Amino acid sequence: MYPTRSWHIRWTADEVTVVFAPARSSVPRDVTIVALRDALRPEFLGEAGWNPAQQLLAPPRAHPLLGMPECPIRGCTAGVCSANATFCLVCDRRYRASGLSLTDFLSIPLEGKPNRGERLCIVANCERPAHVNSGICSSHHTARRTRSPDLSVHDWIARTNPSGFRSWGPCVVASCIRDAAHGSTGLCYPHGERWAAHRRRSGAANTTAAILEWSRSAAPIQVDYAVIFKGLREQMILQILVGIQYRSDNGTRTFLTVVPRCRRSCRRSRCTEHIRTGYRTEGSKGPARHDRLDQDRSAPVTGDS
Repeated sequence: MYPTRSWHIRWTADEVTVVFAPARSSVPRDVTIVALRDALRPEFLGEAGWNPAQQLLAPPRAHPLLGMPECPIRGCTAGVCSANATFCLVCDRRYRASGLSLTDFLSIPLEGKPNRGERLCIVANCERPAHVNSGICSSHHTARRTRSPDLSVHDWIARTNPSGFRSWGPCVVASCIRDAAHGSTGLCYPHGERWAAHRRRSGAANTTAAILEWSRSAAPIQVDYAVIFKGLREQMILQILVGIQYRSDNGTRTFLTVVPRCRRSCRRSRCTEHIRTGYRTEGSKGPARHDRLDQDRSAPVTGDS
């Protein structure tokens, strides 16, 4: 058994910290949620790009305190994670290794780098997600490979005029906002890859029951310019949003690439729903773990499974 632990977020104008300590909160859960809801301003949520239906925070790229500019390399959609950087992390390494001038490097389109975003199949009226390499969904990929393997994707579409398919629905992973790529598993492409890796490590059976069990705790597929809150307790979501709002009110920039670390810290520590309210919280007795949101973290963020 894991010891009962509570968490709260300590925030000032300079930093936001997730603090873990023995649960001692006496604030009723409903009172806590109401207080946090009241603290959030609708105009802030609108400007910050909050989508309550998807539980997604996706600020505009140009937002001065929350936005992450897009990498200037043609074809790259990753974010520039530092105010002092010119490119995303991957393109910055490519630039340093290329020996080219900045102007020459900017003129070269990106090739071979995976795009973390989700795109629909390019077949007309198809509602299923496309594989990053082919541009078509798994069903259309199978049809082309079986019937016309010698044709390119675009030639196959032009000659056969395939019909689009209806969506499989959302990915079965509780925290995922993507669509399912395979009807047999109900998983999106990235979670399908993670499930295969999990099976190799653990020897899990490829059954519906095993997939659903794994999907309850699998982490979302993060992108660096947005934060996925789906699957978190409402109190945790509200605490983080209020903290980001407070920092923005003080003109402090928040790097969204580190917010998922707070989520993972809370999940790994088996946090309870006891959360302290108020803009400022006194320090806890005993050792505390911290995840700071005021730092420019250069490591790419990928969800743990």
